[in-house]
Amino acid sequence: MAIGDNEYGQCNVGSWKNIVAVSAGLNCTIGLKANGTVVAIGDNECGQCNISGWKNIAVPCEEKYYRTKLKAMQEKEEKKKQIEEKRKAKEAKKEEEKKQKENEIKTKLNEYLSDHNLLGSFEQYKNIDSEIAGLKTGVNQCQSYYNLLMNGQDANQKFDIAEERKRLETLKEEKSKLGLFAGKEKKRLQNEIEKTENLLKALEIKEKINNIQNTIAEKEKEKPALKKNIEEFIIFMQQDDVGAVVKRYGDARINKLESFLSNKARINCFERLVMGNYYGQPIEWKILAVEDNKALLISKYALEALPYDESNSKEKVSWSNCYLRKWLNNSFISSAFTSKEKASILETRICDSHYNVTNDKIFLLDGVEVEKYMSHCVDSGCKATPHTKAVINSKGNTYCYRDESDWLYQKSDYGDCWWWTRSNLFSGSVKIVNTCGCTGYTEAYYSDGAVRPAMWIDLDV
Repeated sequence: MAIGDNEYGQCNVGSWKNIVAVSAGLNCTIGLKANGTVVAIGDNECGQCNISGWKNIAVPCEEKYYRTKLKAMQEKEEKKKQIEEKRKAKEAKKEEEKKQKENEIKTKLNEYLSDHNLLGSFEQYKNIDSEIAGLKTGVNQCQSYYNLLMNGQDANQKFDIAEERKRLETLKEEKSKLGLFAGKEKKRLQNEIEKTENLLKALEIKEKINNIQNTIAEKEKEKPALKKNIEEFIIFMQQDDVGAVVKRYGDARINKLESFLSNKARINCFERLVMGNYYGQPIEWKILAVEDNKALLISKYALEALPYDESNSKEKVSWSNCYLRKWLNNSFISSAFTSKEKASILETRICDSHYNVTNDKIFLLDGVEVEKYMSHCVDSGCKATPHTKAVINSKGNTYCYRDESDWLYQKSDYGDCWWWTRSNLFSGSVKIVNTCGCTGYTEAYYSDGAVRPAMWIDLDV
């Protein structure tokens, strides 16, 4: 601050900061800043305030001190500058990586939409399914007529159409040669003629059925390649960063595909669902039930091997407080699904064996649901993913066959691992589904039990 004559504004120093020395003249004031620069205010008739080029100025008696301080300030400023440059460089790199990622997504998108003609694949798949449905209806109708015509004939007997036609001509010729009073023989021959005519019609229909079934088989051969291409695209589109780019990028062709990308369309089209990713592998789900606009799914394969509960005690363990419930609704759901996929998973009200009620997005089937939705042992038997096999085998159990080329693995209609349900007893035992698909009980703390997550999803998402 300053006081005194202020005719030329020489006392207006209220905004000055870091001043270490002052020179107060008659009509001007000069201040030395800690960084060695100078400020001045007041009368400048003789240029006494022209100090803009002054630098590294110090009070003589304190020159060393101020030089040291000046250097420290300069180093501090330089460090700040370097930090800012690094921050900008990091942001620039991040932006560049973002643009590169976007370009990769756009390129991949164009490959799917243009090179792979994905829209055509969707339409072709739908048309093939529609054609096959129509052909199967035709087969059923032909089969009914065939059965009617073959009434009284041995369906397992092999007939030669040419021989039967020759026989028919012979019967007609014999009938034509009969006289007026051979009515009984004429009637017998007429019955044989009608029977042979029906047989020929049946054989022609059987040939038609075989041709239709061959056509269906050829149509079915076209589906796997189309399905693979479509499912790859669906998995690609489920990624969060892809969705963001598509939203900004925009493409009329994608709008045409929206109807194919909903859960409902995918279930109706494929009768199964590929959704989520665990240990680098897309998760394939079996469709157990469809109710209104939602579907109940269970993983086709065992995705993990974990204990139902980590507590090694005989005390009662319930679904509401067990380890697996926490793992499924925290670690698993967070790592396996994108935010878009999570949005389609519905919260389900679960009542466990001890009448505790929970609201879970991911759960295990209980014993009743296994019997309801997987009535046949082949349906409930389960095979493990390579990751799950490795985990089970690492625990010293070898019932999970290591080699998929193993004859028993290939020929078995059942599973290669037992899996948990959520049903449990007060003794600490939990209901499981064995490798043969039958149910049993085992201790909750066994760590080699396979996990098959289940969930209800919204079909409109």
